[in-house]
Amino acid sequence: MAKHKFQFKNWQKTLVQWGVLISLILVLTGVVKLGSEKPDPEAWCPMGGLEALATYAANSTLPCSMSSVQVMMGIVLAVAVMLLGKLFCGYLCPVGTVEDFLMGLRKALGWKKGINIRNGSPLDKFLRIFKYALLFVILSSTVTASELFCKNLDPYYAVATGFKGEITLWMSITSLVLVVAGGFFINRFWCRYVCPLGAASNSFKYWIWVVALFGGALLAGIYGWQINWTIVFAVFCGAGYLLEIIAPKPVLQLVTMVKDNSVCNHCQHCTRHCPYGIDLCKAGDGRFTHVDCTLCGECVAACNTGAIQ
Repeated sequence: MAKHKFQFKNWQKTLVQWGVLISLILVLTGVVKLGSEKPDPEAWCPMGGLEALATYAANSTLPCSMSSVQVMMGIVLAVAVMLLGKLFCGYLCPVGTVEDFLMGLRKALGWKKGINIRNGSPLDKFLRIFKYALLFVILSSTVTASELFCKNLDPYYAVATGFKGEITLWMSITSLVLVVAGGFFINRFWCRYVCPLGAASNSFKYWIWVVALFGGALLAGIYGWQINWTIVFAVFCGAGYLLEIIAPKPVLQLVTMVKDNSVCNHCQHCTRHCPYGIDLCKAGDGRFTHVDCTLCGECVAACNTGAIQ
């Protein structure tokens, strides 16, 4: 009975995830129409919003089909992560939903642990650099060309357009293989090590220095100083990576997990059920955060004693 308790207690998250995914499929396939125009998959992706925001800050123009709506989407995502954490990654992102499905499929086939890369291990820290390198390439290339570079490799965009969008085929296929094969063997592989939006979201959790960096760059531009935005993006990505591996517990987040160590029996169920392998048993009493935490609630559902809320 314990097995079923862990499996179904977090049904609210699953309902939201699949509700969003099914809604996307219905709209993008034309089953449900929201207007006369054909929907643009990239216009609905927050990564496109961040690229539009970066391009507007650097060039005062918007890339390709982006509009002020996408700029606002980028701003809303950044502010939401700063205050509330990575709720988008845990509940709304279609790629994250697929990654969770693949993890569940692997467990259903009898291979519960998969390939375990321990959170905070040297290999884990090394692999995390790739998503920041990819984020830098995407931001700098988009600003330079005023075209959304993410379209070339975004697995969501490739599938949503039936591989008929503005893609680079080998990049899209590589991304899709990393999502499917990586997600099956390693929990949330794409999200942990490849996703550029995940890299940006993790950086936004350390929001004070992010506001200082981009606020300073914008003020310098207002006063007529020449700003090299490639350097700004390099600092953003490089510092984000270093903070993620050196100080993985950001502060100043309104919504966090809370642990009551007085009732924790250190059974490790929470850590085993966390998609990111965060060691919650070592967390102190009271509020705690982690750069990977999406507030998905899997640890809450797994806890036998109600120690985590």
